[in-house]
Amino acid sequence: MRSLLLVTFLLGSCLVKARGDSLSNSDPHEKNYNSYISKGDSLFKLKNYLIAKFYYHVALVLKQDEKYPSDKIKLCDKLVDEAEKESKQIEDRGDICWKKRIQFAR
Repeated sequence: MRSLLLVTFLLGSCLVKARGDSLSNSDPHEKNYNSYISKGDSLFKLKNYLIAKFYYHVALVLKQDEKYPSDKIKLCDKLVDEAEKESKQIEDRGDICWKKRIQFAR
């Protein structure tokens, strides 16, 4: 739950930053597009897929005909889904171990 709140907060703060960036530049379609792709790529390398996905979405809004941000968004979705499945499997294994520990303690 904490991580969901943190991600929500970070996305909100990025949105505020994105709006400020787009209002302050005279050529938002090219300069901002490259900036958002660069930020997205940096975050993607750090495995921060949710925030990277946000920046790719902003870039896609600026240049809707570009394929790169769309492909990266799909890849982020795939990697987030895989991470969630892996986390659920680990949680389930932990629950099984906990139940076995309680049974042995009795």
